[in-house]
Amino acid sequence: MREVLTLNSQADLPGQRKRALMGSLSVQIAGEAVLLPSGTPDQSLDPGDQLLAEHGAPSGGQRVLVLGAGNGVLPVFCARRVGQGEVLVVDQRSHALAVAAATAALNGATARFISTTDLSRLPAGSVNHALINIAFQPNSVRLVELLGETQRLTEPGARVYLAGARDRGADTAIKRLGEVFGRAQLAAYRKGYRVGVAVRSEAAMPPAAAPQLELMEVELRGSHYTLEAHSGVFARGGLDPAAALLATAIEVSSGDKVLDLGCGSGIVGMVAARLAPQGHVWLVDTNTEAVALTQRNVERNAIPNATVLVSDSTAAVADQRFDVVVCNPPFHEGRSAARSLGLRLINDAMHVLPPGGRCFVVANRFLPYETAMRERLNDVREVAGDTRYKVLRGSGLYRSG
Repeated sequence: MREVLTLNSQADLPGQRKRALMGSLSVQIAGEAVLLPSGTPDQSLDPGDQLLAEHGAPSGGQRVLVLGAGNGVLPVFCARRVGQGEVLVVDQRSHALAVAAATAALNGATARFISTTDLSRLPAGSVNHALINIAFQPNSVRLVELLGETQRLTEPGARVYLAGARDRGADTAIKRLGEVFGRAQLAAYRKGYRVGVAVRSEAAMPPAAAPQLELMEVELRGSHYTLEAHSGVFARGGLDPAAALLATAIEVSSGDKVLDLGCGSGIVGMVAARLAPQGHVWLVDTNTEAVALTQRNVERNAIPNATVLVSDSTAAVADQRFDVVVCNPPFHEGRSAARSLGLRLINDAMHVLPPGGRCFVVANRFLPYETAMRERLNDVREVAGDTRYKVLRGSGLYRSG
């Protein structure tokens, strides 16, 4: 069954909120202080969110769409502005939604947090103000699709603001905003960041038709797979070469219990499932669009021994132990390089691996993940690779988590 993530943030019980305030960090946005919970992964404010707050602030009673949860600071700012209005925060990253919801709760702000996979369920014309930060969108193709969905959701007269770094494609994104809404103009800029604005008119272009189903046929380890592609998941339009390399290198026995950590399209986990017909494979990802895609691919390929879950790293399976963990860590989150994400996944994998377990990680050749693996595993070696990627095999856990 597909996991659907919908969160609501409200001020929690006074005692709980008082405890949460201890150790919290104050961040400034458009001259206002917003508290971040202790331990928030990203404790800085994205400059795009700052520009959106300064130049695209909503007013009382408005129904606001915030596309890109960030760390929740911008949603809190919007909730304060709209009063009795509504703030809808949309993101494909389940961990970002959870962090933003925690920030909203800490600040006593009310907002609704949903996955991009559920946008189509919302009625047309349900918002009259929108703020979009391209830093939190996966790629330019998916951004255009989300702009079309934003156009459907906004009522005539709604203002739509889009911000981002110029060296990350802000100028092109503002141009795409104009193509979807009829016209867009530059509202402000600062230190390499741009914010553009468009007004939803009756004469705006009709929303683009839903993208056609894109299928590809793949042969791996003696089995045939039919894979659906999706713009919100890496390597749309072809099999991720790193995933293909990992799938050819993993060692899985017929009865193994396997975790595919960061499953993407699900191809590596499906290969593992067919290699372990008497075992079972759990495929997890924080990207809700990846989870929905993997579920469809598992069903399309009739994989009976697989469970697909939304999970922030290993959170959904933390109480289990696996004979094999396979991992293709993301090097990009949205448009920002994030090596720390890969290191976190590797570290978390050690906590669900028993002493006799095996861990397989694929990575860009220049990433030194061997060092992190050797902190917990006795035997770490490269078992496959090419000029771009390497597959690392680790075993012999000597300090269990």
